[in-house]
Amino acid sequence: MSGQVDRRRFLAAAGVTAAASAAAGVGGELLLGKRLRRGVTAPGTPAPRLTIEPMKALPADETLTIPGLSPFFTPNQQFYRVDTALVVPHVPASSWQLRIHGMVDRPVTLTYDQLIRRPMVDKDITLACVSEAVGGNYIGNARWQGVPLAGILRAAGVQAGADQIVMRDAMGMTIGVATDPVLDGRESLLAVGMNGQVLPTEHGFPVRVVVPGLYGYVSATKW
Repeated sequence: MSGQVDRRRFLAAAGVTAAASAAAGVGGELLLGKRLRRGVTAPGTPAPRLTIEPMKALPADETLTIPGLSPFFTPNQQFYRVDTALVVPHVPASSWQLRIHGMVDRPVTLTYDQLIRRPMVDKDITLACVSEAVGGNYIGNARWQGVPLAGILRAAGVQAGADQIVMRDAMGMTIGVATDPVLDGRESLLAVGMNGQVLPTEHGFPVRVVVPGLYGYVSATKW
């Protein structure tokens, strides 16, 4: 599902309208200590501030590796992509913004630096393309790090009747998702990390949306 202006893009709402915008250029920042800080570059560097809860039900040496089966976590470079453009967008973190407006009481605009200073969570979430067939390659599981989207929307004050979120990426591509799945407690994320690394460019750096339980084409907006 990643890709070069892929069908799963970044934020805007029409019900609730959120827009991610960024100037072109090569952005980069440094990971310092336990959190992402100003200057993040290089998708592929170790991710910030990952507070990963151990899988307590498993023995400490269990890797979940089973001969003949794909790994429990899909490596970033093998995670599926659905590309809709010839060139992957390179969006600098320094100029990225998320704007939430429309049917909200308090419109919100966040920079990347402001976003990554919010409390983050780590969630193991499987994404699948609507084109996936049994045994196919259009499905992957990753440990995503990010900021819960529901809290930001509630802070903006989603109004009654706002039943659709229109997510818009930095290239202007739009994807619609119903408001309820984002607010129903399933831990929808504005993801900035993937499998312990800063979100790769091909998978939406600097920020992408991950909504558990929905096909990518209606939820997994990148950039």
